[in-house]
Amino acid sequence: MTTPDKRKYLRVPLMVKVKVSDIDRIKTYKFKAINVSTKGMFVLTLRKFEQGTPVKVNFTLPDDATEFEIEGKIVWSRGWLAARREGLEAGIGIEFVEENFTHKDILEDYIEESWLKSIGGFSE
Repeated sequence: MTTPDKRKYLRVPLMVKVKVSDIDRIKTYKFKAINVSTKGMFVLTLRKFEQGTPVKVNFTLPDDATEFEIEGKIVWSRGWLAARREGLEAGIGIEFVEENFTHKDILEDYIEESWLKSIGGFSE
């Protein structure tokens, strides 16, 4: 039996390097994102984070030099043991708390184009 997807926003695959920093940039970690929406992303990591921790996320999209820097917060963290037990990936869910971040239109276009490609559509 599959669990219905409770997401409110369309997510698309995104395999890019991402930097996640604490809000004061005292610590910065390099991870890999595997999906993104206009409201957040999933990042692979074995490192455990406290739910609610404010962060800054920096990344670029494939084949695009636009640099994104978005304020967010950790909404969940799944460690290696929990991931193994649940048959899921270890990582963190980051919610973008910044509503109108710079280049949001570019991210929206990327998500739409990726979705169209995934269903066999195309965009010009």
